[in-house]
Amino acid sequence: MNPSELPAVLYVDDDALNLRVFDANFGQRFRIFRSSSPNEALALLEQRRGEIGVILSDQRMPGMTGVELLERARTIAPDAKRMLVTAYADMQAVIDAVNRGQVTRYFVKPWDRAELQSALDDALKIARLELRIREVEGRMLKSERLATLGQVTAGIAHELMGPVGYLSQNVVSLQRDLASVIQYVSKHLQVDPNAQVAETVEDLPALIKDLADGAEHLRQVALGLRAQARGEDHEATADVAEVVSFAVKLARAEVRDKARLTSNGEPVRVTFGPVKLCQVCSTSSSTRRRP
Repeated sequence: MNPSELPAVLYVDDDALNLRVFDANFGQRFRIFRSSSPNEALALLEQRRGEIGVILSDQRMPGMTGVELLERARTIAPDAKRMLVTAYADMQAVIDAVNRGQVTRYFVKPWDRAELQSALDDALKIARLELRIREVEGRMLKSERLATLGQVTAGIAHELMGPVGYLSQNVVSLQRDLASVIQYVSKHLQVDPNAQVAETVEDLPALIKDLADGAEHLRQVALGLRAQARGEDHEATADVAEVVSFAVKLARAEVRDKARLTSNGEPVRVTFGPVKLCQVCSTSSSTRRRP
């Protein structure tokens, strides 16, 4: 762990001399944030709550006591260890702080350097351990989510493969049968011309080609999901021009009233899965609006 990532000590005291003495004694050993007022300390704690492992505050300060400060600090940074320093035999303040659960240690001025250093060392060790525990818990939760996602992904891939297979087979049959239909209709159009029917007949092969491309794309998505669920990471390549052209077709219906989609460029092969590349292109196409 980098020194800048280690939990720090926030020391609060309205006496500038005390702040300098504390820094002179412990500045080489700990990361220290100093504050001369409770409000300044609370603002600093809001900004750096994840960095501060120990809050050490003087009891007698203008506007807010150390007990009140630590009570409010507990809400902002509940994991930070809280300690109190007092120059008076004010045991009631100490009792209040302990009973409210605000402090783990208290020190009477003038504090003993070795005693205070030992207490800060112990508190920061606990803070570092708690930080590592949270990191481990975070990784465990992430692993559990990924495992669950993998199971869901595998299920989706399995459910997709069947319908996609039927769709692909039917598209092939449709392409074969359509050739005969177009040939038959073309002969009749020579005898009985009809512009609308002729235009439809001309467009049908391209429409069926789009269906075939869509079915293949879905098949690749299902295969990609299945490979991801199994933890496989095969290197794949794709033609950028082909992928962009297909992505434009996918996005055109969604952005028809919002943007004008165009694509151009020479064929370029990249080491990237066509399915993921198409997802990137579709997202870019659907989010770019016409000025």
